[in-house]
Amino acid sequence: MTYKEFRDRIVNRLKSGEFIEDFSNYEPSSNKWEQYRQLKYWINGVEEQAEKNFREELLSLHEMDDMIKRMIELLVEESPITFTPFMKYRMQFVLLANAFGNEPDFDRTSRNSLPASVKKLLPKDFTLHDTLHARFMENMKTIWADPRFWSIHHEADDIPKGVELVTRYIEQHYGMEIRFPAVVWQQMVRKPFHRYYLWSLMCTRASCYFLLGSPYAKEAGIAESNRLDSAPYKQVLENYLKYPKSDLKGYLAAQGLPLYALKDLRDLGKQLSDNAKWCLKTDNKYVAATARNIHRRQPTWYRAMKREKMVLLLKQQTNLAEKPAALARAHFGNAKDVELTQAMEAIDLFQKREYFDSENNYKGWTP
Repeated sequence: MTYKEFRDRIVNRLKSGEFIEDFSNYEPSSNKWEQYRQLKYWINGVEEQAEKNFREELLSLHEMDDMIKRMIELLVEESPITFTPFMKYRMQFVLLANAFGNEPDFDRTSRNSLPASVKKLLPKDFTLHDTLHARFMENMKTIWADPRFWSIHHEADDIPKGVELVTRYIEQHYGMEIRFPAVVWQQMVRKPFHRYYLWSLMCTRASCYFLLGSPYAKEAGIAESNRLDSAPYKQVLENYLKYPKSDLKGYLAAQGLPLYALKDLRDLGKQLSDNAKWCLKTDNKYVAATARNIHRRQPTWYRAMKREKMVLLLKQQTNLAEKPAALARAHFGNAKDVELTQAMEAIDLFQKREYFDSENNYKGWTP
C-alpha cells in the first residue's frame, strides 16, 4: 500500500466521523460484571499494561513504517494536546486498526515484512513462526475461525459457565490463557476495528498469554501459585551451584521430591544447558522468544484460513449455507469428501459466530 492510499483511508474515516481514536472508553460501574462484560474495559486493561511496560527506546527499536510515522507526525502537529512517547507508540496501533481493522487477513506474517531492527533479533535459521509474537497472532486467528470454539458460546447455560468453558477450551487446545468473558468475544464480532486494535496490543506482550508454569504440577493438582513452595526447588538449585563438580544424585534422592518436581528440574536443566550454550556461542546475542509446542494436536492455521475464505463467500451468498456441496465447489472447485467436510465446518462457523453480529444476540449480555 502506498502512503497516499494509507493516508486517504485515514482521512476518509476522519471526515466521515468513523475514525476511532479511543478504543478503551468503557463505562465505569460499581457492578463488576457491568465492567467485565465490556470489550472496551479489557482493551483499557491491556493499554494500561502496555504503558506500564513501555520503554521509550521501543519507538526506535521497532522502526515504524515510514507511512505510519509520517501520519503520526501529521496528527501530532495538528493536535491541541502534547503527545507523550507512549501516546505516539500507541497511535501506530490506532492508525493500523482504523486502516485495516475491517479487512480479511489470510496471509502468514513473513520475515521480510518485519522492520530491519526486528529481523536482527532473529537468527538466520529461525522461521518467523517460531517466535511467540507470530504464534500468538496465528493462534488468535485460528481461535477466531474455530467452529467448536464458537459452539461453546451457545452451549453455556449461564455466565460463569460460559467463562469457564471458553477459557478452558483455549487452554486445552491452544496452550494459552485468555480470560475474556464469552460476551467479550461475542462483541468482537460486531467490532472488528476494536478486535484488531486489541490483538495488536496484546501481541506486543505475547509471552503473557501463553501458559506458564509446570504441566506436571498441574496434572498433580498443585496450583501454580503454590508450586514453588511445595518443593525445595531453590535449595536444590543453590546446592548444585555451590558444588558444580560434585555428584549430587544421592543428595537429590534424599530430598524425596515428588515426581512433578523432578520432572520440572529435568526440563529446567536441559533448557538452561541449551540456552547457556547458545549465549556462549553467540556472545549473549539477544533473540526473540520462541513459542513451545503444546503436547496435543492443535487446530491448524491453514485449515482455519480456508474456513474464513468460505465464510466470506457465505456472507455474499447466504443461500450457500444450505448447500455445502455448492460452497465446496465454489471455493475448492470440487465437492469430494475432504472438501465437503471443510465446507460444512465453514457453514458451522458462519452460523455460530456470525449469529453474534447483532447487539441483541449477545448471550450473557444481561447480568
